[in-house]
Amino acid sequence: MYNTLNEAGFNIEKVALDYIERRKSDSKADPLDVGYAPENSLLMALAHTTSSQIMMETDVTTRAPGFLNNSLGYAAMPLFGWSVQKFVDVGKSMANDRNAHGLFVGTVESLKTYLAIFPIGMVYAFLRDEYDEEILGKKGSLQSGKGLFFKGDGMPSIEEIRTDPYNSLQVAVERFDRVGTFGFGGEVLNSQLNSESMRELSVDSRVYALNTLRTTGRVLTALAIQRDATYASVYRPLLQAYGGAGFLQYGQIVNNAMAKSGGDPLFEQEFAMAQRIGTNNYLRGTGRYLDLDVRTFSGAKGITPTRMRPHVSEMLMAAVVDDQHWFETAWSRAVEEAEAMGKEDPSDSVKRSFQAYHPLRYNYQTMPSQLEYMKILQTLEETNGVDARMQVEQTIRNINEYGIQMGIKPSLGKAKKVPSERTIKQQVFGDDFRKPNKRDILEMVMGI
Repeated sequence: MYNTLNEAGFNIEKVALDYIERRKSDSKADPLDVGYAPENSLLMALAHTTSSQIMMETDVTTRAPGFLNNSLGYAAMPLFGWSVQKFVDVGKSMANDRNAHGLFVGTVESLKTYLAIFPIGMVYAFLRDEYDEEILGKKGSLQSGKGLFFKGDGMPSIEEIRTDPYNSLQVAVERFDRVGTFGFGGEVLNSQLNSESMRELSVDSRVYALNTLRTTGRVLTALAIQRDATYASVYRPLLQAYGGAGFLQYGQIVNNAMAKSGGDPLFEQEFAMAQRIGTNNYLRGTGRYLDLDVRTFSGAKGITPTRMRPHVSEMLMAAVVDDQHWFETAWSRAVEEAEAMGKEDPSDSVKRSFQAYHPLRYNYQTMPSQLEYMKILQTLEETNGVDARMQVEQTIRNINEYGIQMGIKPSLGKAKKVPSERTIKQQVFGDDFRKPNKRDILEMVMGI
């Protein structure tokens, strides 16, 4: 930017020194004096630099031809033009490197700049994690490694890079994409490498107006089907869609601070929602790290709203924060709505729906075994710390205890079936264990 302004005739040092001198006699002097720049050449240079180098909305010299001569590209330019151009700037700097000998050497030389960018990206991603977990009290759905520089920095360790380079690449790309290290190119790369990350790449996820319209339509549809409004299904999504995300963050900060000090959260429903989301994200992130069969959601998390479901969701959140009165109220409402829907056995429908929301069922296509659950907890402690493990254990313990009230057997993963006597014999002797021996044949012939 500095060199570009100089080439356009805008010498920053000269303008600054002139302004300092003029301020001595006139305290209200204009920083860009017209007398200093005949015909406003400095202002023209600044305006040209702004439109051509910052906004990049001038001509083919600052936009790829595809954005100008193609109707689809032209329509997409306001959405993707700037981010794509910034990503292409990396390639331009490689090709124009004056100290490079050939394109390949120039590429290598230019990529050295990332030696400075990578540490900054790693620190920023770590700080984002710390803010989410320690200040807001919730966890993002990112995978975490065992730590490159120290335990808890989230990056894959040297041992992980050596033993499983592909999984280490997935972890690194996802974390760098979260803080925008590679721009739009990083978003595309992450969407291909981490398709289960729930960070969708779409127009409505990038444009505030479209995202607001989509959320509003989804909430109105749910409200029409549910015939009732709950915090999780109606009020919270609308609050997020219409600029209330900041309020929610302040509420989460207050809740987390009060919970850590041993008090009750000020906004219980938001606290329960954050705890539930955090637990699910811990399980999803660790499941993808361990290559388990993590469930991939689509649309509004792939769940069709019904009159009964929002109240079952309320039951689950009440169980997460151990609120017996809230649980019983939501349970009663869920049974009433199931009966209104015409269910043959309303209580059983609510019971089965509550079972489906169990974190180990909800987040995995195939429920982990008890051994895999223990491995999840161990990995959580290694990558995210003991607090993460304790949160997941406590949440699942609470849900199991409230499930007992409904006649649901507690679950810590899919139990391994005890093999039958026939299966054990087959495993020991093979498929021929049923064939009779000579003594059996003689006994059958003699009729003994």
